[in-house]
Amino acid sequence: DAELFASAESLGSEHPLRALSLALARIAELRLPPVAVMALSTALALLLLIGALSTLPRRSAYARRFFLQAPPCPAGFAGRVAAHAHAKNLADPLLAFKFELEARLLADLKLPGQPLRTEVLGALRHAKLESASVDATAALLVELEEMQRRSQQGALRVSRRKFSRLVATGERILAELDAKIRS
Repeated sequence: DAELFASAESLGSEHPLRALSLALARIAELRLPPVAVMALSTALALLLLIGALSTLPRRSAYARRFFLQAPPCPAGFAGRVAAHAHAKNLADPLLAFKFELEARLLADLKLPGQPLRTEVLGALRHAKLESASVDATAALLVELEEMQRRSQQGALRVSRRKFSRLVATGERILAELDAKIRS
């Protein structure tokens, strides 16, 4: 029996699977009664099962709710609004909206640099936007510029209702402009 495992032990711990394979091959060459083979097979199967069960995690990491949730990623206008979700003053997100609205208008109208408000309104008329929408854009831009001026003085307070109204107006104008540009 000592010769049986001698070659398997000579492989050392750096080749455990090869050593196990060699030991199993030697055991297969032994002439044992069927009851002994059955007992050895059962014992080996139980050892492997216990080894496998002891290495597996007790709980699946995939079953946890927080495993699959994406972390919040506040970016751009939506991120600034989310960061101020519980604030009573939405001045900062409104100023971010002003920046985003102006950038989008300039990009959609293909206006270079920092054009005057009259040039933006002229480009909206040239894009054949309804005159009521051009007037609404003019009023919105004037109101946002006034709010930015008041913000620089530290006197700007924006409620949720006002914020929602201004954002809805801006989104409606952008949607109409998109429709005119695509047609």
